[in-house]
Amino acid sequence: MEEYGEKAKGEIMNKKYFKYFQRYGFNFSRCLGSKSYYHKLYPKNLIIFNARIYLKDVYKKYILDIKDFFKGQNYEIWYGDLDLTKDIYNLYLLINLELKKTIIITTECGNKIIEIPYN
Repeated sequence: MEEYGEKAKGEIMNKKYFKYFQRYGFNFSRCLGSKSYYHKLYPKNLIIFNARIYLKDVYKKYILDIKDFFKGQNYEIWYGDLDLTKDIYNLYLLINLELKKTIIITTECGNKIIEIPYN
């Protein structure tokens, strides 16, 4: 995490990546609305409410901290609701055109859901 400063802080990282996520429609703390209603509207979609996104190298290095809900906030680069069925294309664009790094998407408690590689 040295490349991000002496101590990893979500606020610092969020500012660094905020414009990239926003450019592709991922506002920080994005809310898709009522969980039950959204599931009813899109029953076949892969939805992750309160998802967290980490850079892969950070996730691997700080996985024990990330598993702790509060400590994990210091390492995430994005937080909010994701509908992977709808969002996957924009995530690939974000990764390959802006971040240029592999990301890990987790539940809010740090359980890994998917790894999306930088090609």
